[in-house]
Amino acid sequence: MKNSLIDTIKFTIKVEHGYLIDKHKRLKAEGVSNRLTNALTGSSHKFKVPGIYGTTATVWSKKSGQLLQIECSAAKFLTGHNVFGSENLSRIVLDISKRVCRYLKIKPTAKEKQAIKAGDVRLFRVDLAAHFRLPSNFTVRSFQNALKYQLAFTQRSFATYADETLYVNQHSDMRIIKIYGKGEEIDFRPMPQDLPDRKSIESYAKNLVRVEMTFRSRFLRRAKMSQVKDWDKDKARKVFKEDIMDLNLLEKSLLQGKVVAGLTNLQNSIIALHATGVDISTVITNKRQLKTHIKAIREKAGVDVRIPSEALSLSMVPVKYYLESLNFGETLY
Repeated sequence: MKNSLIDTIKFTIKVEHGYLIDKHKRLKAEGVSNRLTNALTGSSHKFKVPGIYGTTATVWSKKSGQLLQIECSAAKFLTGHNVFGSENLSRIVLDISKRVCRYLKIKPTAKEKQAIKAGDVRLFRVDLAAHFRLPSNFTVRSFQNALKYQLAFTQRSFATYADETLYVNQHSDMRIIKIYGKGEEIDFRPMPQDLPDRKSIESYAKNLVRVEMTFRSRFLRRAKMSQVKDWDKDKARKVFKEDIMDLNLLEKSLLQGKVVAGLTNLQNSIIALHATGVDISTVITNKRQLKTHIKAIREKAGVDVRIPSEALSLSMVPVKYYLESLNFGETLY
C-alpha cells in the first residue's frame, strides 16, 4: 500500500439542476417531508449524499440550482476507509461527482460532463496525507509528546487534543498541519463492520503516524491551483515538506520523562531538560519568566530546577528524523 493519499476535499461542479429544486418544491407543497426535500426547499440547501459503507458527503445546492458544492473524505466516500487511497485528484473528483449526481438523479449534459473530466472544477480544500511507521519500541503517544516539547520552544502556533492529535497553525486560512496516530483514531472511530479486509487494515494501521496538510482555498488561489486541472501533486508535496522543515526541529530530540499534569508544554519541557543536566537559566533568559516557571514546577512536580541535575537516562524519540524523512507515494509495509 502507498503511504500517501488525498483525503478530505471540497469542490464545486457546474451541473444545472433547477428542475430538481422545482420538483421538491412541488413535493413540499403536497405535504411531503424528507431530508432532501426539506434541504432543497429550505434556506441552506445543504444535505447529505451516501457513499460506500455508510459514509457520506456534504452537498450544497448553489446559484439557484446551477452549482453543486461537495465536501467529503474522498477515500472514505469511495472505499469506506482512509488508511490508504489515491493521489489522483482528477479521478477522485470525477468518481465523487458521478456518485452524487447518480444519487440525486441528475443527468449532466455532455458539456457539463466534459468540463468535470477536463478539471474545470473549482477547488476550495485539499487534504494531502502521508504516513510513517514507528518501530515497536516507540509509541505514538511518546512521539507526540517529544514533538510537543520541541514546538514549545520554537514558539509555533500549535494545539493538542488529549495528547493524541497535534495541530500546527490550526486556524490558518492557508495551510494546516495535523499529526496523529492512525491506529488510535481507528480504535476511537471504528471502521464499518462490513468493510472488506477490516481486520487487516486495522492491523496495518498499528503504530502508524499520520501527517496531514490541509490546503485551504486562499492558498490554492495564491498557488494557482484553485482548479482541479491546475492541481500540481509535486508542488503540493514540496510545500508539505517545506512546512515540516520550517518547524525547526532539533537534530537531537529532547529527552523526555513522565508528563506532569497541570503544567504547560514548556514547563514539562523544562523538567525534561533539567533531567538531562541542562542549566535552565541558559534556556530561559528572561528572569521574570524563569521565576514563574520555577515556582509552578516546584508546586506541581516537586522539582527545583534551579539546582543542577546529573543527566538521567530517559527515552529518546527521534522526532526530526521521522518527520523530515517523510516521503510520498512509497510502499509502506
